[in-house]
Amino acid sequence: MSTVDDILYNVNTSFARLATAVDFTRVMLSNRMFDNDLLASLLPNIFIVGYLLPVVFPTLETSTINIAQGIWVHWVSKTDTGLQSTLGGLVKERLQDLIQDCSVCIRSVWLLVFYCVSQISSDQKTS
Repeated sequence: MSTVDDILYNVNTSFARLATAVDFTRVMLSNRMFDNDLLASLLPNIFIVGYLLPVVFPTLETSTINIAQGIWVHWVSKTDTGLQSTLGGLVKERLQDLIQDCSVCIRSVWLLVFYCVSQISSDQKTS
């Protein structure tokens, strides 16, 4: 989902493309056109759209956020614990990369706060 990268790295990217990409992902996954590798490549970006971008860009359409969050919750709950662990690791890795990347348009303090909160939430779920 290069649209997510466009938003993270380019100040003037339109959110309209993001809504189209999220909806396409929803339709594709609802038609069961996937395997674990595809889920592992798509779902971390869906997480970013559903949970990180709304914090940073409050003007993002609520419907896009809701669809992304729905995709994340639905598919993570349906996968086995091995893939859930992989997805959690991929999301953490992506957030760490964004924190360290100076070319990201999002202020690193937002990423750091978001990463810390997601760490605390995941630690509490495993306790």
